[in-house]
Amino acid sequence: MNPIITFFVIMIVVSVVISILYYSSINNNNTTPPPQLKNTSKSSSNYEPEYTKKKTVDTSYNTTYETPNTYVIVDVQTTGLDYYTNSILEITAEKYVDGIKKGNFHSFCKYTKTIPEDAFDINHIFSSDVNNAPSIRTVLNELLYYIKDYPLLTYNTEFEMGFLQYNYVTKLNKRINNDVIDGLKLCRDNLPELHDHKLSTVQKHLSVIKEIKHSYNNCKVINHMYQYCLKREESRNKYGVPFSGDPCELNDLEKEYLSEFVKLCSYNKVKKSELSIRKADKYLIVERVGRPLLRFKLNGKLHYFLIDVPYNKFKDEHHTEIECTAGSSSEVGMTRVFSTAPDQMKEFKEYIFTSKNRVWSTQ
Repeated sequence: MNPIITFFVIMIVVSVVISILYYSSINNNNTTPPPQLKNTSKSSSNYEPEYTKKKTVDTSYNTTYETPNTYVIVDVQTTGLDYYTNSILEITAEKYVDGIKKGNFHSFCKYTKTIPEDAFDINHIFSSDVNNAPSIRTVLNELLYYIKDYPLLTYNTEFEMGFLQYNYVTKLNKRINNDVIDGLKLCRDNLPELHDHKLSTVQKHLSVIKEIKHSYNNCKVINHMYQYCLKREESRNKYGVPFSGDPCELNDLEKEYLSEFVKLCSYNKVKKSELSIRKADKYLIVERVGRPLLRFKLNGKLHYFLIDVPYNKFKDEHHTEIECTAGSSSEVGMTRVFSTAPDQMKEFKEYIFTSKNRVWSTQ
């Protein structure tokens, strides 16, 4: 290799080595910690950011799946959705003993900041309502005295209890230890036919007359929903499927056919939880999410069930030894099947589950 080139290569290597050693020495001598680790007035062993302290608060609660008829409904109105950063503006509670209202608790909570517009649009609470209200500590203590050890009924329980437990722990170093019933879950289980389960939707579905004050209205709707669900659960425990209307008695034949039909539904991908029953005149009607699936007439002299297909079409497509006729004037477009045994329904499953009901009965 050319001596000149060799010389320049050696010089470059030496320069690089010297640079590395120099900067390494500077870093080793620099004892200044990075900005986030600088000493503060709090000792390093006790200091942690405020948001970390807040998020260590245990906001859990005692969920119960019991449905007692003595309970206290609790509704909380807030400045937002996050209990770490938002505040409680109003607490309302209503006590029911054996399903009968026995009183209520209500209080605004002191708040001197401007109420966010999006919160006001929901709860309609004015600054004048809360500026001179009792402190949150006072209200929480009074609420704890009011609810005693009654089971609590809330709607959107994770939200409601999150705000309550967080404020009890951080402001009073206390907790709510009552059993808590999740009204939203109960509503979803018992009203699957609703397109959503907002309280406004439930209110409209159950025809509950609207109250002026938002929190009182919520408690009223929650109570109507709960009592409605109790009736449905009572009928479910009795017949395996809840009534969609007022519960009533079924005769032995209706019970027998209903039990067999529920089994048939499960074989055809219709969930039992989606079924309900109601009595209308002479019929026992089985519904799926609020729409008729099959009608039985199992009282009086004639015993039959109806399939939702015109008789002329049915007799051309299906040959059976079971007596079938066209429906009456009130059963236009339907076929009567004079079944003598519940298991005969299996023969007609293609008409029960794949007629006009196909779209919604097998999805």
